[in-house]
Amino acid sequence: MKKTKKIILIVATVVILLGLTQLNNIRKMFLQNSTKKTSEPAVIHVLPTPQHTNNFKSPTSSNGVSQGSSSNISSPSSVSISSTSSQWTESQSGAIVLKEPIVNQTISSGAIVTGLAKVNNVGYILIDNQVGVISQGTIPVINGSFAAKINFKPYASSGRLDVFSTTANGKEENLIEINVNF
Repeated sequence: MKKTKKIILIVATVVILLGLTQLNNIRKMFLQNSTKKTSEPAVIHVLPTPQHTNNFKSPTSSNGVSQGSSSNISSPSSVSISSTSSQWTESQSGAIVLKEPIVNQTISSGAIVTGLAKVNNVGYILIDNQVGVISQGTIPVINGSFAAKINFKPYASSGRLDVFSTTANGKEENLIEINVNF
């Protein structure tokens, strides 16, 4: 009987020691993984600066996608629109009102971006959900209105149009974001 108790005590001690060793190994592995630093640099996407030639803008991009263009409409207040004021999108500040396109509208190359603004210029960025920026530019505001014809090549069936103004130091403000379809 004493011999059996000794064997049980030895076996229990061995099991406990093996368990503690295993726990220590797991702890070491966890500490190594949680303190491991990756050598991969952070990815920062910088939007390209539009290239201006008269009233025609040709954005460039580092994403390898053919970029669209825009051409300003010299008399934006004369642009015919089919939306109603209840469908327009206004920036939180009220400085920009996007008349067209409207939320979830299907647009194609040659679409008109038009609206009202209390700033000198508005910028736009058209983003394809598959490849990113497919067109961008700056549209002048003339007598409180802006309008430009945008050209682009979509890769996905949907995306987003951002319309905004910028501060003197280049910070975006008065942002409007709407989903669009292609």
